[in-house]
Amino acid sequence: MQNTFEISDLYTASYIYCAGEDFIGLKSQGNAYLFIFNDRNKCLFLVNKYLQNRGIVNAKAYSEAIKTLKNLIFSEKANVSNSLGLKNKNI
Repeated sequence: MQNTFEISDLYTASYIYCAGEDFIGLKSQGNAYLFIFNDRNKCLFLVNKYLQNRGIVNAKAYSEAIKTLKNLIFSEKANVSNSLGLKNKNI
C-alpha cells in the first residue's frame, strides 16, 4: 500500500470520498482515525483543490460523505468497545 494516502481531517477526507477516490478503510491512531484512500497523487490533487476552495462536488453528496465517514468511525469505535467488553459505555 505504498501509493495510498492517509488523512485525519474528516472534512477533507469527505471531499476526497465525495470526489470518487477509492476509499480503502480506517486506521486507528490513538484517539483519532486516519482515512485511507487508494491513489496518493490523485488525493493530493483533490486536497489542493479543496484547500484552494476550487473543488467542485455536489453539496448534498458532500454532506452525505461526511455522514458516511462519521458513521464508519462510530461503528469502528463501537466494535472496539464491544471487543473489550465495554458495551453501552460512552465511546
